[in-house]
Amino acid sequence: MDYSIQSKNFKRIGDRGEQIVVMAERQTLLNNGRKDLAENVDQVSKRDDSLGYDIQSYDIDGKEKYIEVKSTLKLVGYSNVYISANELAIAESKDNYYFYIVYDVGNKKPKIWKIKGIDFLKDKSIEMNPVIYKIKFKTK
Repeated sequence: MDYSIQSKNFKRIGDRGEQIVVMAERQTLLNNGRKDLAENVDQVSKRDDSLGYDIQSYDIDGKEKYIEVKSTLKLVGYSNVYISANELAIAESKDNYYFYIVYDVGNKKPKIWKIKGIDFLKDKSIEMNPVIYKIKFKTK
């Protein structure tokens, strides 16, 4: 397996999903008469991928909204996503944090499933398993 090609494909899929969410968030705000907020929707992941979210947007009332985007080429249905420890910590600490899962991201009409972060993490039907560990050590 060529991991560099796989990594580029994952990045392409992820970037496309984030672009779809930015456009959808702007359109929702415009449809609700909030052009001022639509202009400020920001794909922060372009500048900093350590924040724990990809998009900074707004609710109709102007409250900031933090969105972590997960993208897949699969159709709506059973999926696996990976979240970092940082994403998990931010999702647990912010009441206005959301996961947006973008399905069928390669299609002209992708579907976005939106769920508040804390609701997603507390959902009894969600199975969360650690799959990677960071191990620090010093050799002599």
